[in-house]
Amino acid sequence: MAVELLVRPDYLRLVPVTAGDEELIGTLSQKTFLAKLTRTSPRSVLQNKFYWKVLAEVIEHQEVYHNPMELHIALKARLGYVEEIHLIGGRMMTVVKSTSFDRMDADDFRQFMDSALAVLCEEVIPGTHQSALLRRVEETSGISYNALWQGAKAA
Repeated sequence: MAVELLVRPDYLRLVPVTAGDEELIGTLSQKTFLAKLTRTSPRSVLQNKFYWKVLAEVIEHQEVYHNPMELHIALKARLGYVEEIHLIGGRMMTVVKSTSFDRMDADDFRQFMDSALAVLCEEVIPGTHQSALLRRVEETSGISYNALWQGAKAA
């Protein structure tokens, strides 16, 4: 049985955030549960949309990468978002890690995005100032990069 509720830490206890969460806990049997806790700073669709608009803008100003997905994979590899997989037979394979919503919260995604912007401006389209790239994307999307990370405004 999967149950989703909000709790906050209170010293060494987890306390329900709302009356509904408290009621839900009260209905659980006296069995032991395995809990998976997720921080509540989820990534927003706007943050994700802005990232893909940045990649689309960069694609227009270089000749190596043919589409945003190809550039996205290259960025993840360049930034070290990879893992080694042991194949049957003893060979190794390197694969890029996921940057999906359930793998990266807003804080992790901001760190990824800031690092990606640096690589894009220094290595993919050298000589481009990050502020100029962000300004072009902000103008075409109507989304402010800084506003993406200001709590509820990004949701």
